[in-house]
Amino acid sequence: MISIRAGLAIGLLLGFAEAPLAATVGVSCASGDVISGSAGPVTYAYEGDASGTLTVRSPTGQFVLPATFMTDGETTSIKGSGKTSAPMPDLAALEACIAQKRDPKDPDGYLNARDACLASTSIAKGPVDIKGWVNIGIMRGLEPDKPGIMIEVKLTYAAKTSGPGGATSIESYPAKCSVSK
Repeated sequence: MISIRAGLAIGLLLGFAEAPLAATVGVSCASGDVISGSAGPVTYAYEGDASGTLTVRSPTGQFVLPATFMTDGETTSIKGSGKTSAPMPDLAALEACIAQKRDPKDPDGYLNARDACLASTSIAKGPVDIKGWVNIGIMRGLEPDKPGIMIEVKLTYAAKTSGPGGATSIESYPAKCSVSK
């Protein structure tokens, strides 16, 4: 999943090559299915130069965001953000579960109930309109051939909900990630 130009960009990142911006960069994570909150694998594929698209794939489906790519030779940043549709937990079922489990005395009751309900809420029958945000950082690792990777994901339902500020988001920090080859 990594192109020659991406390999050169990662080489630049690791300090052993000089290259223009990458055309394709792939990252695979063993855990952190951002769509369903499960522990399933997820992959991220960036295609473009300074601007392009970021495709996120998991066992429950995929979504695509407009994205940007930047590198300074030490770190690489891929940021995707925008409106899209994706497989997500059924919002009505999620809200019903949250209403049952929410502790009204707990200031974080909604968020705690949401987290407890994600694993038991089925995926909606079709893609759901969302605002997606994905931030990927790839930096020099402790071992020359193993860069450090940090990923943050936030998916917010486009529909108004009973969540704080009328919004419900699912956040994820995928783990066990590597640059795809």
